[in-house]
Amino acid sequence: MNKAKKPSTDEILAALEKGERLGIDEALIFLSASKKMLDRSGMEQFFDAARAAARERPAWQRLDVEVVDLGKTPMHDIESIAEQSDADRLFLQFPQAISADALFNIIERVAKHLPVGAFTPKEILDRSAQFKMKVADFCKSLALAGLSFSSGAFSAKGGDVEAIDEMFSVLMQLAKVKIKVSAFLPMSFSEEEKAIHLAKLREFHDRTQAISFVVLHLDAKFSDRELLRTIALMRLMLDNIETISLSDYTFTQDKKLDADLFRQCLEVGLNLS
Repeated sequence: MNKAKKPSTDEILAALEKGERLGIDEALIFLSASKKMLDRSGMEQFFDAARAAARERPAWQRLDVEVVDLGKTPMHDIESIAEQSDADRLFLQFPQAISADALFNIIERVAKHLPVGAFTPKEILDRSAQFKMKVADFCKSLALAGLSFSSGAFSAKGGDVEAIDEMFSVLMQLAKVKIKVSAFLPMSFSEEEKAIHLAKLREFHDRTQAISFVVLHLDAKFSDRELLRTIALMRLMLDNIETISLSDYTFTQDKKLDADLFRQCLEVGLNLS
């Protein structure tokens, strides 16, 4: 979109209808306009655009994953658990006191039966250090063992650029070895931080095609309107990512919403929980 001048909401809408991307500046203008409740030129046009984009995406579904905590489950039972699971995939949580060889062996055994996932970016950094391996080498070994996907969960604050960049560096190493990832947008981010972060996620997926879905992490208090505006922004900015979720592999958040609010979230772009 043209950044030479500040566009109106009508100009932004026209550009979106032509298939142009919603940039950071335009997203912030749109968000500002959506706060105004005086006429459709602000609030309703913003949500109408998100609803139109949502209708082009897959319908809502449940994330079908079984989480197995190997700190509480005998490791010799893991293959029978994988064989008998009704889930589409397994996500493994490993105890701290496990060797690299044992960890890779368990992933290999599970991968014979179901797609298997494990770890967050921080956990990958910690395990790499524990095993005295480079992050790239650890990720490669995970892929060779059969790991299919990993969580993008992180706890970085919006202004902590170094921590966020570190997360993206881990996701990039996973993408290089063809391991799919989820990604996170914290609700606690400011509007500007949300727009910048979504632009980074979009660029990352352009380069890697690695993101399975983006989770809106409800890590701060929010009004119904703030939640809907954030999901709508995600749907409009993430034009290359099919799925927006309230769940990740180890948790779900849809119970935080009443039925009517959940329905409205589905209308403006949510399609996984």
